[in-house]
Amino acid sequence: MIPTLLLEFDIWSEQPIKFNGFSGVALRGSLFQALDILYTGNDPSFNNRYQTDPILHLLMRNGGIETITKNTVSPFVIRPSLNDDSKNLTFGISLFGHARKLASHIISAVEAMGVIGLGIERTKFEVHHIRQKFELDNTSKHSQDELDNSWESLVEFSARTSITSIALNFLTPTTIIDSKELCLVPEFKSWFHRLLERILQLKQLTQNNNLWIPVEELLTIAETIAIEEDNTFQFGRVKSKRYSRKIVGFQGCVHYEGEVAPLLPYIMVGESVHVGKNTVKGCGRYIIENLD
Repeated sequence: MIPTLLLEFDIWSEQPIKFNGFSGVALRGSLFQALDILYTGNDPSFNNRYQTDPILHLLMRNGGIETITKNTVSPFVIRPSLNDDSKNLTFGISLFGHARKLASHIISAVEAMGVIGLGIERTKFEVHHIRQKFELDNTSKHSQDELDNSWESLVEFSARTSITSIALNFLTPTTIIDSKELCLVPEFKSWFHRLLERILQLKQLTQNNNLWIPVEELLTIAETIAIEEDNTFQFGRVKSKRYSRKIVGFQGCVHYEGEVAPLLPYIMVGESVHVGKNTVKGCGRYIIENLD
């Protein structure tokens, strides 16, 4: 549906890499700095080539050299390490659509990040191992042996099965805005609506417009999905109306009941593309823990 390449990096440092809050913020900042140093030279004239220059496309720049447009859809997301303050970390970067062609640039930039340093103490690191894989290759976690990695098979599977229960684990802070309000409870329709919007935006970004999505029909079904058990917690604090500048949201496990099957293909795509605000920094990452 959305062509995706995941790069996973195993890194090692002599000293623990320490982060101030959510590690995805530091990873995104360090990656952008490395890409600027290696490929743009911090030269403002590069912005005139935004539509054709692949690096500026990756950096989401179309204004001044320090500008990232407010509602720009990123062609990649970071998957931060779930084990912070460590000498050995694994993090990922997922590239969507044409951005997949920049895998070699990303690898070079991550190696440069090791020289620049990462975290609040700018700790230097070495890249020990790099893995490349396409998303949805490994479906064993869904306990459905007949499931494969094509969109058509996911839709076919959802049409011929009955799933009335799903458990999700939001691995990173998930920031959902519904009717201009921050959601701190993982109501299904609120985040699923944002997910459909994100899928449509990424489809346009990757020029993959052959797939029609019945949004209204899917949202009608989403309204019937209820929280059975909520074990999420609030990440961060809302100190003012400027919460959009902070990493604030819900995180943890939640169990839903309802006719999930028609929505399953989109939920599975969401495992790769994340959902909500700050996805480029790694927010809104979740996995399916269980299906019944």
